[in-house]
Amino acid sequence: MCCSLMVNSLIKIGQGEKEIERVLWISKDIDVAFMINIFDNSWPHEAKLSELIVLINEKKAQYIANEVHYRLVIESELSEKDRNKRDKAFNAVMEFYKYIGEPDIFITHERNKFINKVIKECGISRRTIEDYIKRYWKRGMNPNSLLPDTHRCGGKNKSKLSGDVKRGRPRLNDINSGINIDENIKKIFKTSINKFYNNQKKNSLVTAYHLMLKEYFTEKVINEKGKKELVLNNKDSIPSLNQFRYWFNKERDIKKEVSSRYGARIFYQKHRAVLHSVNDLVIGPGMEYQIDATVGDVYLVSRFSKEWLIGRPVIYVVIDTYSRLVTGVNVTLEGPSWVGAMGALANAMTNKVQFCKEYDIEINHSEWPIEYIPFSVIGDRGEIAGFNADHLVNNLNIKVSNTPPYFPQWKPIVEQQFRLINLQVRPLSPGAINPDFRLRGAKDYRYDSVLNIKQFTKIVILSIMYHNNHNVLKGYRREKGMIEDEIEPIPINIWNWGIKNKSGMLRSAPEELIKLSLMPRDTAKVTENGIRFRGIFYSSITAIKDRIFEIARSKGNFKIDIAYDPRNLNDIYWIDKTGTKYEKCFLLKKDYRYLDKTIEEIEYLRQKELLMVKNIERDEVEKRINLMDEIEKVVKEATEEAKGIKLNSSNVKGIRVNRQAEKIINGNEEAFVIGEDEIINSGKIIEYPISDFEEDDDMLLLRKKQKGEKNNEY
Repeated sequence: MCCSLMVNSLIKIGQGEKEIERVLWISKDIDVAFMINIFDNSWPHEAKLSELIVLINEKKAQYIANEVHYRLVIESELSEKDRNKRDKAFNAVMEFYKYIGEPDIFITHERNKFINKVIKECGISRRTIEDYIKRYWKRGMNPNSLLPDTHRCGGKNKSKLSGDVKRGRPRLNDINSGINIDENIKKIFKTSINKFYNNQKKNSLVTAYHLMLKEYFTEKVINEKGKKELVLNNKDSIPSLNQFRYWFNKERDIKKEVSSRYGARIFYQKHRAVLHSVNDLVIGPGMEYQIDATVGDVYLVSRFSKEWLIGRPVIYVVIDTYSRLVTGVNVTLEGPSWVGAMGALANAMTNKVQFCKEYDIEINHSEWPIEYIPFSVIGDRGEIAGFNADHLVNNLNIKVSNTPPYFPQWKPIVEQQFRLINLQVRPLSPGAINPDFRLRGAKDYRYDSVLNIKQFTKIVILSIMYHNNHNVLKGYRREKGMIEDEIEPIPINIWNWGIKNKSGMLRSAPEELIKLSLMPRDTAKVTENGIRFRGIFYSSITAIKDRIFEIARSKGNFKIDIAYDPRNLNDIYWIDKTGTKYEKCFLLKKDYRYLDKTIEEIEYLRQKELLMVKNIERDEVEKRINLMDEIEKVVKEATEEAKGIKLNSSNVKGIRVNRQAEKIINGNEEAFVIGEDEIINSGKIIEYPISDFEEDDDMLLLRKKQKGEKNNEY
């Protein structure tokens, strides 16, 4: 009954624009759903789940597909102030959850029993904690829902123009009023911090300030003793230490600072956020996903040409720890990195029916019913290390952790799946590597390669479908309940049983939010020819409507922020500066040769074309040299024929007569002859006297020319 109704869904009940409710908790067993209006100031209310389903079926209530309050946030662009406010609010909400869980937390009299403890523990007012809790529930129940709405305020992060009057409070103990910090001084500050502070010398901030003054605000002069010394250019026009410290704290990058001064190892050991423990118990499906990558044992060819070998693919697999069911996959040419892992994670959280259809595989939803957001993801440092994982944490509320080196406790789960895939794929795949590949005299299996990346991906998907629906997990230790219910140790059976009897509270989010939270970010350039990214040109409805290409032609190119999927560059996504809007940009017709191609295939094609042009250029130079040699021979021959002839003014005066005569000769030589009535006898041309033919004016002119007669009309 409630299989389509999930926690975090938005439902509109009634005709009003603000009558939208978020589902906070559901239970089929007791026929209860807790909901909260996302616009007013009310607390959650209880509703009958069956009645809610009836309203939806009768279309008196409807799902809202697009998240109203979501905001795509780039962690590095958040101010320290906003981060602190968010973390303070989130910690307070989590403190409240420690005292009371769901669904009791949604009931007023149960909630009030513990709210005073949170007020005392966190040192905040009742109104503040109530605002935090309501905001958390209304905006999607993730940390970023508690960010202040400063992006809606004008002037944020915009530089203010400095006038002649000194900004800030007046100095109390200095006759000099000081200077305003302009863009030039800011640039000096940034360069000096990187040069004198963020290094292994571990200079203090004061030392870095003095070294900056020495570098940029002094000049050498000769003192009274005739020696060179440094003096400040203008003591009234130098930035103060307080100003230097202010801009240092404003632009401070803790990760860069600690890594530069003490090394990256110290940062990850003592300063990075610890979001999740690998020792947490996994109590059901969807509680923890594991991700890892391996290199396939098959060489592939390009989709552009079967003659282009492109190497071995990298297979990313996401597995549910509880059920061993493969929840996501991505086959790419990208080595262990966030870009490759992104595709697998996005696949793990989106519908598989459409995904399989792209590879000509027809499945039912029940064969691969995975399109939900996990509670946590654990992976290797190579895949999900770095700031990109912050999008998972703060936009989707997914706990992320990386396994430390030499920590293999969970890896056999994923590595066993890789072993099974290779065992199934390798024997039937031309171009597969065998154990004797490197031995002397062994056959080079790369010459047998015929599969492209799409065909190989289809084989991997078929192998995963077999694993999920038919592979018996011989070493899996079933729980007591599974044994009682006679559940066979097959991943799909374990998943379905766990959903029904264990976790069962799967979360969802709009597909575009999932994908945009995972996609890598970059910048594209708006030009008169289109939006250029990686040498490929795009356009969009807004771009055409606002005539931004004409603007780029008249005022110069400019950059925009975009998100993209490296597996398919048919579309890129233009991200608004506030992170609240995006627009799809489509491929222009002139670049249709890149349709459905991965970023690696496109780059391979570009490199191949550059190499081809280089090879052609070498042949072209050789042909050009031969051309010059032939031209020189013709000129030399003509020069030999003209020996002893000297042109003078009389030759110049006869140009028109000479030209007309030459045209008559060329005309006779170039005339077409059609049919077989040529005057030929035994292979020889019969010559008739001129007198046998009536002379026309042109022939008479030619005879006069040959006799040297002069005609004054020319």
